Amino acid sequence: MGKLPTRILAAVLFALCFTVCSLAAGAGETGANADGEFMADITITIGGETFAAGLYDNVTARTLLAMLPLTMAMSDLNGNEKFFRLGESLPASSTEHPAVIRAGEIMLWSGNTLVLFYETFSNSYGGYVRLGMAEDTSRLRAALGRGNVTVTITAAN
Repeated sequence: MGKLPTRILAAVLFALCFTVCSLAAGAGETGANADGEFMADITITIGGETFAAGLYDNVTARTLLAMLPLTMAMSDLNGNEKFFRLGESLPASSTEHPAVIRAGEIMLWSGNTLVLFYETFSNSYGGYVRLGMAEDTSRLRAALGRGNVTVTITAAN
């Protein structure tokens, strides 16, 4: 076998190995199911207004679901999110560094901070676990406003 066919074979094997390793690395529990379905429906209440949301099927979201109902005094950060530090860290099988965070996303950051995003923006931080997604983001944005706010999350019936 000559040098050229050997190099081509090596390149093909490298590409195949890289693809398999990339797929295996992405197979962990980072948030949504592969088909984007929710495992549980929740309700978010802000100032008497209610919002439907869903939780993804991962260990962190299941732990949060077991903690509900949860009423929190959420603080505003950067004009794009509300956050609340939980009294304990929640389990997570992995974390991620999303390039873009979308309005309506519910995430856990740094193991113990519940975050509700009301704006879409480019992100430069890691340590997130996707927990779920709220619907009606324009109404959610208006209800959350720019200051601190009390938010209640309950399991939907």
